[in-house]
Amino acid sequence: MTESGAGRGRKHRVWLTVVVAVIVAVLLLAGSFWGDALLWRERVPDWWPWLENLLVNLGAAVLLVVPLEWIAARLRREADAAEARTADAVDRMRDDSQASIRDLKQQFDGLDARVTSLADLSAVVAEAATGQARADADLFTELGHAVPTSDSVRTALHRAAERKLTSDRPVRVPVSDDADLRISFGIPDTAGGVEIRLEAIDGEILEEWRWEEKPAAMTFQQVADVLDGQGEREPIDVVFVFTRLSETLTTAVRHASARPIIELFPPQWALTNFAIVSLEPLYTVTHDRKDRVQMDVQVKQKRWLDYDSYDMAHWVAAELFPLTPSQRDGSFRDGAPLS
Repeated sequence: MTESGAGRGRKHRVWLTVVVAVIVAVLLLAGSFWGDALLWRERVPDWWPWLENLLVNLGAAVLLVVPLEWIAARLRREADAAEARTADAVDRMRDDSQASIRDLKQQFDGLDARVTSLADLSAVVAEAATGQARADADLFTELGHAVPTSDSVRTALHRAAERKLTSDRPVRVPVSDDADLRISFGIPDTAGGVEIRLEAIDGEILEEWRWEEKPAAMTFQQVADVLDGQGEREPIDVVFVFTRLSETLTTAVRHASARPIIELFPPQWALTNFAIVSLEPLYTVTHDRKDRVQMDVQVKQKRWLDYDSYDMAHWVAAELFPLTPSQRDGSFRDGAPLS
């Protein structure tokens, strides 16, 4: 017999017991009236009142006790079933945990088999880091090739934030080549989707949108309409925007000095929260340098300098991170780092 069949059999037996008990109780109660109504028409024996009371009490007891006992038995069965289910769940969790532990042990055993010296350990760690960097670079590169969605962009931005490639200040790109206005991409604090802002060079927010489930074409048509109202000479170039976003995040993966990145100025310079940075060769001008004005002259004397890339980075940095009074007057007082 199957488990469900056994369960139905038990239920039938329980109901049969209840029905029989009710019938017995009714017969007992009815028997208390039979003597007066049928048996003892002329003279009632002395022992009959005692027996009558006994029949009434037995009938009442059966009617009261049997349902209560039935309810108690059902509760006990449900408690036993719940306990059995809990035990099964615990056993499954224990089995799953043991399986996970075995898998981890196999992984570590495989790692231990490869690591027999410090050189091996260094190689394994470097390989893992390189593999992660390659996976992140592939994720960011895809932004410049596939049709973007809010989910794909949010995933890339979230990963960049996890790796500290970006910060609370959103990464941004020009709306088109040589345009002054910028599009920034951020992750909202309390909702899904992507927060898109139209910004001036100095970071002033001109308009903002929440890009969630709508197709990219609908969202960026809104951006194009606002740009037309701003009198921008060139409309938004969506291909350029996402290609540059891809290049910006990929650059932050490959160059630790470009983190947390705000904007990229190919082919040489990048803007971070703390400095403008030449990627190759590595050269940094921090925003809080006391001799920041003099550094502009010094950098322009470098033979390796890409002037167009540097001039754009220097200009945008001056707008986003203005000179402090001490930097402007040349007094070289210590300034607080800008963020």
